[in-house]
Amino acid sequence: MCKKIGLILLILIIQGCASTTQKYNYIADKSEGLFVPVRLFVNRAIPVPRFYESRLDYVGMSLKKSGAFIDIGSHIDSPYVLDVRIERGTHDSIADVTGQILSAATLFLVPSIVHNFNKIDADLYIHGKKVKSYSFTEDYEDTLSIANNFDSAGDSNEYKTIHNLTHRLISQLDKDKLLPKE
Repeated sequence: MCKKIGLILLILIIQGCASTTQKYNYIADKSEGLFVPVRLFVNRAIPVPRFYESRLDYVGMSLKKSGAFIDIGSHIDSPYVLDVRIERGTHDSIADVTGQILSAATLFLVPSIVHNFNKIDADLYIHGKKVKSYSFTEDYEDTLSIANNFDSAGDSNEYKTIHNLTHRLISQLDKDKLLPKE
């Protein structure tokens, strides 16, 4: 009986390490130039808990690291403004929440799964006038487990979806041709 329980726990822990979300990368065509400098706001009018601030930082970092912009950030003085709002929601059932409580009670030795989504809404302003709104949503599953409880930002499926959403936003900005390139 103990061997069976041990085997089941081992399988659950190994399963908890599996990643399901693939990263989508927008590849900027450098021959066309890069987007002009853009002033970026992330959740500027929405208070967020301290633990969530790393997600807001990750939005800006992902946009900056994409290589699509000459420069982007809240420090930029530009007539082009991208006002981004990010939120996280859940699709968890009562059974999922029960499993998460069990997982927490065992200090994450027994893994459980969260079924969440990230949503990014963004407004593009040019010279103070809103010219376009964007909205993207992506579902993800993450495993709550001692094996991945200390993943660094970018390694978890949650951060991969934030990366994907920002790259989908860049791709759409490129298609719309509203932001000039230099």
